[in-house]
Amino acid sequence: MVHPDKEVQYDETRAYSEQFSLIFLTNFSVSYKINKKKSTHEFAVKLLNATNYKEYGGHEYNIKTGVIEPNRFAMSLPNIYYKVEF
Repeated sequence: MVHPDKEVQYDETRAYSEQFSLIFLTNFSVSYKINKKKSTHEFAVKLLNATNYKEYGGHEYNIKTGVIEPNRFAMSLPNIYYKVEF
């Protein structure tokens, strides 16, 4: 069980009064399309967050330092897909 003083509590009356700076998030994709008489085939490779930028994910209590800190994480996500249209 977590002690109530060690949980992040937000002041809802001051919502959006503080904001983080703008982020630089880059997505990259390459696709190849084949058009046939009765169908279209498309192959693609996508990479979401190609620059591996650390995004904001909320606040957490750091037990070692005793301070509430912003939680940032970086996640790049590759995606490969194939699509057929009739």
